[in-house]
Amino acid sequence: MRSAVNRKWLIIYSLILVALAAILPEFHLTLPIGSPNFGTTPVTVAAVLLPWPVGVIAGVAKGIGASFWTGRTFVELSAGIGDVFMALLTARMVKRMNRNLAVVFGQLSRFILTSGAVAVIIGVLVAYGIISPGLSPVSNLTASAWHNIVIIWKTLTYPAIALSIGVNMAASLIAVWLFGDIIDLTLYKN
Repeated sequence: MRSAVNRKWLIIYSLILVALAAILPEFHLTLPIGSPNFGTTPVTVAAVLLPWPVGVIAGVAKGIGASFWTGRTFVELSAGIGDVFMALLTARMVKRMNRNLAVVFGQLSRFILTSGAVAVIIGVLVAYGIISPGLSPVSNLTASAWHNIVIIWKTLTYPAIALSIGVNMAASLIAVWLFGDIIDLTLYKN
């Protein structure tokens, strides 16, 4: 059972993971069918290895960083909101199952949480004329919010979100495997 938290190490690990969440969206894995970034990896690692607020802050940082790097502010901030929900769910799951399963299920939840957040926010903003359809990730949007949400969700889910989930799941599993014990030893006092 975990005991008292070493605050110095918690602050250090938190700053590292939040900074990585803001910076890693700039780094892409170039594949023939898409270019997923590594922005969600530090969010997942924070949600699994550190207290839940760190994962939430990392999710916000990821959304802001991805907005800065890509220039797609509405899409990336919406995805950041979805990633905050993913971090909350992953932090909750890690209390009920082993770390690796929490990483896998947390990343898979992005099919609904991240895609859903982008689809709902962008779909509603376009339907109500708050942003123009040109700022959305798809072009054939209408004045119907439900129509927009379905179209955006179907368009984003494959290949963009599916590739991102695969890449970030693998990277998160490797990071948790490499650093999980080290973080536990330094972060929690016996």
